[in-house]
Amino acid sequence: PQSLFVGQTAKFTVTVTGTAPIANSWAVQNSDGSYTTLHDGVDANGSVIYGSTTTSLIISNLTATDAGTYQYTASNPINQVSNTGILNVAGYLTWSGANSGVWDIDTTTNWTLFGVPVAYQDGTNVLMDDTASGATDITLETSVSPLSLIINNNAKPYSITSVTGLGGIVGANGFTKMGTNSLTLNITNSYTGNTLVSNGVVTFGPSSASAGAGQLFVGSTSGRAVVN
Repeated sequence: PQSLFVGQTAKFTVTVTGTAPIANSWAVQNSDGSYTTLHDGVDANGSVIYGSTTTSLIISNLTATDAGTYQYTASNPINQVSNTGILNVAGYLTWSGANSGVWDIDTTTNWTLFGVPVAYQDGTNVLMDDTASGATDITLETSVSPLSLIINNNAKPYSITSVTGLGGIVGANGFTKMGTNSLTLNITNSYTGNTLVSNGVVTFGPSSASAGAGQLFVGSTSGRAVVN
């Protein structure tokens, strides 16, 4: 099985031998157990499919509804064989803070994926919310590049701090603050996506360079940004 995130790219590859000509096809399983043949192009979920008549199926811009069982079929005038693979698609890597407040790369299992403790990896969608069982005062001492970052906190305040000044959010990602509770940033950010403060108060501390290189948007009634 493949376990990926919304927005990432899945690839299924098979190796086939036999008497030519061999026809290749891919299909996805429906809820009733039947299969629907896939075709290249944008599917109903908004994902992009390529290689549907080859031995390598690529699905880019994954959505949650792309999760499921995929079937490859090879056929020639003599025989037909099929094989299946499973694709899991998670919306967000969710902060738990179960071990500590440390946000690092591929080391500390302060996150959950499909309910299982995991370490952070770049290129994933990140969510910080009220489900955190541990620390919400987060220490970041390296550059991280999530695919996207959402803080949606109503009950618990969050802070992200770099003591050394080396921690920050980089890359082409965006940053969204939701929820009525607060967020304090004492990190140096250089991400190029936009920053949206739709709810709550985001405080950029004295050690925080900026809200990234993109534009800062603040909700007209319920969001507030404070720069110290």
